[in-house]
Amino acid sequence: CCEDYKKSDSPPNVLFILVDDLGWKDLGCYGSSFYETPNIDRLADMGFRFSQAYSAHPVCSPTRAAIMTGKHPTRLNITDWIPGQNPKNRKLLGPDDLHDLPLEEFTVAEALKKEGYKTFFAGKWHLGENYPMRPEDQGFEEVLIHKSGGIGQAPDTDANYFNPILWRNGEQLKANGYCTDLFFDAAIQFLRLDSEKPFFVYIAPNVPHTPLEIARAYSQPFLDRGIDPRTAAIYGMLKNLDENFAALLQAIDEEGLVDETLIIFMTDNGSTRG
Repeated sequence: CCEDYKKSDSPPNVLFILVDDLGWKDLGCYGSSFYETPNIDRLADMGFRFSQAYSAHPVCSPTRAAIMTGKHPTRLNITDWIPGQNPKNRKLLGPDDLHDLPLEEFTVAEALKKEGYKTFFAGKWHLGENYPMRPEDQGFEEVLIHKSGGIGQAPDTDANYFNPILWRNGEQLKANGYCTDLFFDAAIQFLRLDSEKPFFVYIAPNVPHTPLEIARAYSQPFLDRGIDPRTAAIYGMLKNLDENFAALLQAIDEEGLVDETLIIFMTDNGSTRG
């Protein structure tokens, strides 16, 4: 398929999905009989599966920095998760211990934008919360994010997965709706806007990162099978993710872009704690 893209007159669209705290075995395509992820499994069946891929560090920010720049996280001085921007964290760690993604780094978004791509980011950025470290400062034209490493963390501690505090292009938005639904809905709206230009759509949902919050309708079928509430919540979060992934693929199909789109799906650093 890559050779076909090389011969094409137009560059491919790129859809990149990075899930937060997903273990390698937490999908049906890797043998789980409990997870219900048929759409993600279908992608694995139809495409290439990279079964010998490893994260450089077992926490969030280093992987995200490496993806953005193509550099080993140590070269960027990002070897741990970046805490939320609040005085307590600054006092505990000190300014010399906090390393956001430097503005001077040339990101994949900036590279693709230079080649005529429209660029979009939604979800968990976790590489810097303020100018000039935000995704809109690093090559993304349209942005919908939560701050810090997770919804409900500093500085937006009063947020939750059902009423998240989000930031759209730098402006605070108190949203209504489940976070994963909101991120994917925004991505679908974006890719429908202008089908003449190739797109780079990067979605980084914060599921199944804690807190484990999901509508009861998603977790109840697993509870009914005797699964403990914590694990049932994770299963439900991923079932919801799989449904959103299906809706996104349907939108790409309706726009006639399936054969022109590279889809990459991965996790950042392994399964959630416990």
